[in-house]
Amino acid sequence: MAAEPALALEQWGVRWSVPTGWTDVTADVAMPGVSRVLRGPSREGILAPSAVLTIHDFPGTMTQLSTVNIATWSVLYPDLHVLSVDEFRGGRRVEATATQDGMHLHFTHACTVVEGYSIGLTVTVAEADVPALDRTVGDILSSLEYPEHAVALDAPGYAWVPDGAPTPAAGFTDAAGQPVERLDDLNRRQSWTSEGPVLDRDQVELLRRLMDSGRGLGRLERGTYVSQLRALQDAQLCDERGRVTPAGSTVVAPLRDAETSVRVITRRGPRTSILQAWRGHHGGTTVLAGPDAAAQWATDPAQPLADRQTLDMVQSGTEAAVIAAWVGAGPTWPALDRDVTVMSSVMTRLAEGSPVEADDLPEVLRGRDLLVWSLQAGPDEAPLLFLNIDGVSHAEVVREADRAVVVPISSRNLYRRIRMLLEPGLGTRAR
Repeated sequence: MAAEPALALEQWGVRWSVPTGWTDVTADVAMPGVSRVLRGPSREGILAPSAVLTIHDFPGTMTQLSTVNIATWSVLYPDLHVLSVDEFRGGRRVEATATQDGMHLHFTHACTVVEGYSIGLTVTVAEADVPALDRTVGDILSSLEYPEHAVALDAPGYAWVPDGAPTPAAGFTDAAGQPVERLDDLNRRQSWTSEGPVLDRDQVELLRRLMDSGRGLGRLERGTYVSQLRALQDAQLCDERGRVTPAGSTVVAPLRDAETSVRVITRRGPRTSILQAWRGHHGGTTVLAGPDAAAQWATDPAQPLADRQTLDMVQSGTEAAVIAAWVGAGPTWPALDRDVTVMSSVMTRLAEGSPVEADDLPEVLRGRDLLVWSLQAGPDEAPLLFLNIDGVSHAEVVREADRAVVVPISSRNLYRRIRMLLEPGLGTRAR
């Protein structure tokens, strides 16, 4: 595919480019540290893509800047989910999703420290536009060139700078051999958030029955399902007679007539949790999700998971971000640096939640806590298998005749792998 025509830009020694047709709207944005703002073409009802260059006075290190940025975004976006942090152009690249004013955002931020100044370039697109604009985002960041020396200027300072260096990641260094910041604690803290009602198994089954019947409950039936009916009423999904409300009909419509569907199953030992999503023909995707990966890691695998499912409706096109958050995709330094082979029978036992002897696993996986999860994109598709290793790293399982190959995959590419399965036109692209 030919590259888009580009508009070359330079500011304070920083060089980058955006597609022609993007507009400089810097004059419309008055924020400390914002040096240049470019905005792409917009579509009705969809956030216009943007590229924002920021420069601050920052008397700290690269690891401190990375830590401060994530902490700041966590305050700005309460539902922030950081997909990945990696080395980029001698600095860091952070990819994350968030919601602002009801809009689902997907942003990629590249930053570095040059002689006491922080330089950052943030490219933001609507989550639903990632398939169409993923290559554009990659091209913008690939064009970025930092200056070797800072240009003296009166730049505003960061709101705060940590007193000391962040906790280093044990056993990991950057390309220059310097310690890198610990990320696994952030990864385990992240969880999938939903504003939808929390229902138990019996309440979900009653809702399915009401949806399928298209009518309410008789007097005797209402007496049988008092607590379940009350929970559905409190969630405004049905009325006192068990008739599905207009709001309830909107939520359950994709279940009755789905354009596409996906099923994700996580297993940690004997514990199983399921997420199902149905994309409707008229927009909107209904998600029914059990406890997420964060809940799986939070308690001993010998203890049962809570009997609860969250019913929610999300914007079509955001399903990959939902699934990535639910399975625990997040920033990490890679736990595996090469492919490893596991006997097919051993991988089958892992996938079924059956016990596996440590000696049956390759040495690099022995003693590690494994969350096995599968994704089935449609009832006629074969499920694909993945591993969440120690809650901080991911791998895809490629099955062969008599063995399974565990292939490390970064969270940024795991997100794209999920998108490829849901939106076949996207594909994965290493950037």
